[in-house]
Amino acid sequence: MTLNKKNEIIIILIILIIIVCIIYYLLNHYEYYEENVNTKNNNNNENKINSSKELNYDQDIVKEPSGKCNTENDIVDFCINYNKCCAENSTTKACLCQHPFIQKCRSEFEACLDNPNSIKGDSKQVVMDKCLAKNKKCCIPYNSLSISTHDFKSPIKNNPENNKICSLVNTPNAETKCLELCNTNSECKAYSLDTGALVQTYTTCNLYNDVSIDKINSNAYTGKPIKKTNADYYIKK
Repeated sequence: MTLNKKNEIIIILIILIIIVCIIYYLLNHYEYYEENVNTKNNNNNENKINSSKELNYDQDIVKEPSGKCNTENDIVDFCINYNKCCAENSTTKACLCQHPFIQKCRSEFEACLDNPNSIKGDSKQVVMDKCLAKNKKCCIPYNSLSISTHDFKSPIKNNPENNKICSLVNTPNAETKCLELCNTNSECKAYSLDTGALVQTYTTCNLYNDVSIDKINSNAYTGKPIKKTNADYYIKK
């Protein structure tokens, strides 16, 4: 074999080796690229799924609107805007917030929200809106309830400490409000109203779930009553 022939064979082998190396590099590069692309796509898909889940989760959280408490002692307003009016506890608010009429509407409202079969196919916001509308219809008829002084006996001077449901302190129109709240509350058997010989007890009203008459003992030396009250006590007939 001549020298030229040997050189040609060597050159051809070198070229073949270079070609094989190039092919090997390209194949490895392609596999690496494909793997990276798939990984990125998977991550993107997972992120989209997670974002979608988070979005749906946020959409599922529908809070009852706080509303606006427009009055100090109106049952219908407290009933419609319960979440705002009854947010803070007080003895005065207890006479309204715990009133059986409001509690009945509140129970129906919560049952409406908790019943998945009541309004099928609607979003939680739509369900909330519909339940709020139902609650409003439940609350408004309170204004049609009968309220009469004829349902009570003539008042006596009495202001017991036991059997209290709640108290109204310095409430506007206490005379009519106490009559109303006891009249419309089946649990209320009597109420006392102190229009105030003392500033501290001015327009104080107590609602009672049972009748109780104070025992007034006489002082052994003076013969005068030990306990005296200015409160008028009204007992349901």
